[in-house]
Amino acid sequence: MARKNAKETSAAAAPAQKARTVKSTGAAATHKAPAIRAVKAEPIFKIEEHRDEIARQAYYFFLERGGSHGSAAEDWIRAEAETRRRWQMSVTA
Repeated sequence: MARKNAKETSAAAAPAQKARTVKSTGAAATHKAPAIRAVKAEPIFKIEEHRDEIARQAYYFFLERGGSHGSAAEDWIRAEAETRRRWQMSVTA
């Protein structure tokens, strides 16, 4: 088997190296940066700000049930949901 000398090896490798030296463009060079969009913040219902209104509504639910004790948590949850619903309607209107 004949041995190749160093000149023949480097000459054969030269075209392959030229092919690899072609300027490559990455994603940053070919694509534009994404547009910055302003996101409108949705208002947040805060129970602390509506505590008096929720308490008043819960009391009305208590009276509606005939004033029987034992369902204060249910009245509060129902009042909170009702207050939140009214608040959302006023915000989106």
